[in-house]
Amino acid sequence: DDLVEARDGLRESIRRINRTAAATFTETFDEIRDNFVRTFQTLFEGGECDVWLEDPDDPLDSPIEISASPRGKRTQRIHLLSGGERALTALALLFAIYLTKPSPVCLMDEVDAPLDETNILRFVNMVQQFKSETQFVIITHNARTIEAADWIYGVTMQEPGVSSVVGVELGEASHVVGSGTVVPEGDRGGASYYLELGDSRILMDCGPGAVQSLARHGLPWAGLTDLVITHFHSDHVGALPGLFFALQHGRMPPRTREPLDVWGPAGTADLFARLAAALGSFFVEPGFPVRIHELHPETPQPLSSGATLSAHDTPHTAESLAVRLDGADAAVGYTGDTGPSDQLGGFMEGVHTLICECSLPDDQVGDNHLSPSRVARIAGTARPEILILTHIYPHFRTTDDVPALVRAAGYTAGRIDLATDGQVYEPGAGQPARR
Repeated sequence: DDLVEARDGLRESIRRINRTAAATFTETFDEIRDNFVRTFQTLFEGGECDVWLEDPDDPLDSPIEISASPRGKRTQRIHLLSGGERALTALALLFAIYLTKPSPVCLMDEVDAPLDETNILRFVNMVQQFKSETQFVIITHNARTIEAADWIYGVTMQEPGVSSVVGVELGEASHVVGSGTVVPEGDRGGASYYLELGDSRILMDCGPGAVQSLARHGLPWAGLTDLVITHFHSDHVGALPGLFFALQHGRMPPRTREPLDVWGPAGTADLFARLAAALGSFFVEPGFPVRIHELHPETPQPLSSGATLSAHDTPHTAESLAVRLDGADAAVGYTGDTGPSDQLGGFMEGVHTLICECSLPDDQVGDNHLSPSRVARIAGTARPEILILTHIYPHFRTTDDVPALVRAAGYTAGRIDLATDGQVYEPGAGQPARR
């Protein structure tokens, strides 16, 4: 009798465990199914997909079926898709699982090999959104994937038969996100520059098109730690609504813990309050902490990574500022929009890279912008290793050699580049890398 009772008790325990496991599996599977639609449509920019159990009455032993229909194609089983489509569908399912239950580490072995250039960028953007929850270790030969890494490790054979591993931290880089003006141009967005200093991921100004340009160049728009605003003209802040709306609704997994520090001139808090009143509370309550700091010129502010942010008044608008960011290995200065200033060169002295507006020719410029001779005076005092000329009105940029005009005006100490969207500058680099 004791054996029979023990057997019956064991069978009842197994049935109870199976019921609990089936209920838990079904609940989790349904959540993954919903997430799969989101991740698939993000990676494929549309389309339809589904994942289901062949035998829903026996979920623990049922085979799983997947169908996928990229945009413009009929719904079909996954084995009928191309190699790249199958890889992207598998990645969509993996990220859907991570949305349900994040893993601390994910190892990917050449998952990007079948992907073309466009799909590589979508894959990289998805990884950027998830990396705050998961550490990704990706084995790859693709240059785009490597560019997006924080660290790269390579195996080299410096001596025949002797392999060694070399690690390089990628960081301390400046990216031109938008180099245009208020005049719309197809190949240039509004003023915006992305900077990595240590663990800080900083966006300086957020002009029209900035969010799309960040995504297009594989930059972590969803993981920004700091936003710096130089003044309130719309060609420098016009993409703020899109950025904050994307941060609230466009990121997977949702951002909940990491704060975003907003740095700007006097009136920044009032600007955000007015935007929130007009467009929605997502400007100040997007689901994660937004901390607004109003900068006081000549009072350096520490960032979370240990870098330092300093500001200087500029003669452009009542609130306008120039800024410089000093990290462990590099310093970057950005004039924003400014008129001529005798103090600005001294404020920028010692920066490695100076991003400087040069809006108009000397004979057309007013009191609130810079021209080649004015840029030459500022750069002559600052003496940056790299001077990046930006915010140049198209009628001036397309008819004149603007860097040559700055040299002719007397600045010959360092390299002068004309900014274009997508340029990347690293400390000590000989030429800008182009994405």
